[in-house]
Amino acid sequence: MIDLTLVVVGKDDADATSFPMPDCIEWCNQTEGGTHILVFGNNCGTPLSVLANRELNRYESEVFGLCHADVVFGRGALEAFIVEAMRGAVRCLHARRHGGLLSR
Repeated sequence: MIDLTLVVVGKDDADATSFPMPDCIEWCNQTEGGTHILVFGNNCGTPLSVLANRELNRYESEVFGLCHADVVFGRGALEAFIVEAMRGAVRCLHARRHGGLLSR
């Protein structure tokens, strides 16, 4: 399986806790490869591109994702995103070999 770094951002610490972390932990435990799931409360209103690029530079994962804390990944969704990112077809989960994140 492909290495994945997933950055989850809530508007504040309370919002960040809404992310269904147990589901992702279960997925990580069933997946080969390195997976980093980082959950942030964006208390200072830092632009998402700044948060994402900071973590993109910190981790060497083949696929990098950024999502809001209220996202729920159904069964098979992360695998599908990884496959599409490796093809360069997705920007929400981005394969490192297709360049960095957009500053939008």
